[in-house]
Amino acid sequence: MIVTLGYASMLFAFFAAVYGILAIIIGQVSHSKVWLRSGKQACLVLFPLLSVATGALLTLLIRNDYQVDYVFKTVNNFQPLYLKISALWGKQSGSLLFWSWLFSLFLFIWALRTDPEKDRLFPTAAIFLLANLAFTSVLHIWIDNPFVRYWQTGDFGTAILSIFPAGTKIPEIPSDGMGMNPLLRHFGMVYHPPALYLGFIAVFFSAAFEISGLIHSPSDDSWMKKARPWTIFTWIFLAVGLILGSRWAYDVLGWGGYWGWDPVEVGALIPFLLMTAYLHAVIGHHATGRFRRWASVLSLLTYGSIVFAVFVTRSGLISSVHAFSASPVSSFLSVYLAATLLLIVILLLTRRQAFKETEKETELSFAEKLQTKESLFTAGILLLCIISVFCLWGILLPTISELISGTQITIGVDYYEKSTGPLFALLLLVMGLIPLTNWKKPLSRKQWITFGILALVAAISVLAFRTINNLPGILLPVVLWVLLFSVLTVLYAWGSTVIANSRSGSKKASPGLIRFFASYLVHAGIILMAFGIIGIEFLQIEEPVKLIPNESLSVAGFDLTLTGSEAAWTDEGDTLATTVEIHQNGKLLGTVRPHQNYYTTYCQQTTIPGVHSSLSGDVYLIMTGSQSSSPDAERTFTVFYNPWVTWLWIGSIVLCLGGLLLFFGSLRKPKVSANVAAN
Repeated sequence: MIVTLGYASMLFAFFAAVYGILAIIIGQVSHSKVWLRSGKQACLVLFPLLSVATGALLTLLIRNDYQVDYVFKTVNNFQPLYLKISALWGKQSGSLLFWSWLFSLFLFIWALRTDPEKDRLFPTAAIFLLANLAFTSVLHIWIDNPFVRYWQTGDFGTAILSIFPAGTKIPEIPSDGMGMNPLLRHFGMVYHPPALYLGFIAVFFSAAFEISGLIHSPSDDSWMKKARPWTIFTWIFLAVGLILGSRWAYDVLGWGGYWGWDPVEVGALIPFLLMTAYLHAVIGHHATGRFRRWASVLSLLTYGSIVFAVFVTRSGLISSVHAFSASPVSSFLSVYLAATLLLIVILLLTRRQAFKETEKETELSFAEKLQTKESLFTAGILLLCIISVFCLWGILLPTISELISGTQITIGVDYYEKSTGPLFALLLLVMGLIPLTNWKKPLSRKQWITFGILALVAAISVLAFRTINNLPGILLPVVLWVLLFSVLTVLYAWGSTVIANSRSGSKKASPGLIRFFASYLVHAGIILMAFGIIGIEFLQIEEPVKLIPNESLSVAGFDLTLTGSEAAWTDEGDTLATTVEIHQNGKLLGTVRPHQNYYTTYCQQTTIPGVHSSLSGDVYLIMTGSQSSSPDAERTFTVFYNPWVTWLWIGSIVLCLGGLLLFFGSLRKPKVSANVAAN
């Protein structure tokens, strides 16, 4: 009954999407308000239909209905409830349904707030959104259905897959399931995929506004105001998804780092970079009337990068712990990606007149133009785009080389670090310079003096820090100078605005002022994250050690003592856990429990690190080997000391808080105060 209900709901949702497309087309052609309203109703009904289908699959997972193939492969009798819920997006067919359900939720919210008779962008935007939802519905209904069940034939007892019984088939119900992939059994996997999905799907709505605007009113930019909440929402959840994925990698994969430049990770990073560039183009456009070209192009490219990220994850193009294996879905996604790229190219070529700027350039010399905020915004946007190109090339090069020469070129971490590292440092410098500049006019003498003082203070501070800590080389001090300079300029801009607002006599912060502080909270979060990244990338210490019970060894200024080991056997396999005390200068800092789990069903071993965190850094232990499971046996560990990495996670929280303030501020129409506009 539940399977039938879920399947029927998916089927009705697909036909509702197709009907909605046809109804809106008929309404547009015949200028019929009745058909347009009917198309809107189709948009609204999709969410309850797909909610029934998603609820049905979730019920099967919680009830351990192992006759359903998807349930058998993602849960077992011993998984806790939170893992059964996260199993909804644990494999491809379920995640496709979950994607469609989230998409229908966003479509419901958008359609509910839109009047098809007054909004001239509604028809084209709705057709675009319904077409995308209809496509994913095709995938999880006819290509990779999550409701297929095991049936046993009467003649030979062979198990086959089918949604409904036929002939002499009888139910085949295993007593237990395989359970979720051991590497995904972490709270991060409960939040990481949904967060990314929220960010990915919201891009389709901002793209829908852009596409509709280019088709119906190329010279109008009102779509930017409608898209603003969607774009900020997208940016926040792309950031949250990437951060949660990094934390999962740090806690579970056991290699001492948080980012491995995996192709799927990089595929998710590209939309975030392009969306960041797009948001700054919109800010520049509102401030100067320029950047229209950048905004349109970046909106479409961000949408294209989302489709590409979905293709990379689900096509089987690359092998990754983050990706789904190759399946019949792959060829359909190839067509989907090709159609998306074709749509973007056609729009860019046929709607070039939409890219005209609404304001003439100011009559400044080249040297004066370089001193304006517009130039730095352009530089930042260019840097983000160039970084995205390097990332894209890193994903595509292995496949391209194999197609051309038959030999696959391996792209490693070194490629990404050497190509994007200097660009990220330049981006951080640009971010530090922007608060000292003005829109449409060069720097004043006072601003030049401020610039020199802040740069000098940063240089003296870094030189003192380098001398005290004996930092090697010149690269790290230069990067630290860029970071500290950015800190000082952000604080200067923040303080100047506070003083200006207090002198104005305003007792209440204006919406514009709140938005200003929210944006600088985002930048402060980026700076804190950069501080954590610099620490782990430049100053990380790695050392293998062997410990026997009650033996102490000194590593990176810490004394490590193995105080115990414990072997345990569970229904899914066995566990070997150790207890290590961490001392410094004779003081006990804490106790960690690095351990290894072996899962019999998957024949897979996972290594879970023990991590002691503080503001100065993390002591990170991985158990890499053991002579035996005996409590007295020698254990081998790899010890990492990751300086400052805690600030990466603190900065992430600050960044997201700033983003949330911007999002809630975008839901109303604020009046920007003169003091804020001046900054």
